[in-house]
Amino acid sequence: MGEEDLEQLYARLEKPLCNLVYRWLWSMDESQGVVQDAFVRLWRMRARVDKQTVEPLIYKIALNLAASRCRSTPSGPRRPPTNRRTTPSRRARNLAGCAAPSSGFPMTCGA
Repeated sequence: MGEEDLEQLYARLEKPLCNLVYRWLWSMDESQGVVQDAFVRLWRMRARVDKQTVEPLIYKIALNLAASRCRSTPSGPRRPPTNRRTTPSRRARNLAGCAAPSSGFPMTCGA
C-alpha cells in the first residue's frame, strides 16, 4: 500500500468513519482525531496490509480507538447531545392557559 492509495482511501472513508466514531464519542473534534489516529496506525503497518482487507481494517482500528477513548474517559461513555428547546412547546403554552378547579377534575382551559 502506497501513499497515493492511502490518500485515496482517506478521501473516500474519512467522512463515513467520522460519522461512525461520532456515535461513540458524541464529539466531532474527538471523532476527527480518532480517525486521523486510525489512518496513522494504518500507515505504520502498511507493509503488512492487504489491499483486499484494508477497508474493514481501518474501520476496526477506528472503532477500537473510539472504544478505548470511551473507557479512558473518567465519566464513562458519553450521552448524545440533547436538543433542548429554548421556547416552550405548544403543549406547554396550551397548558399555561389552564386553571385548575378548586375541587377535583375536570380542568377548564381558557381560549
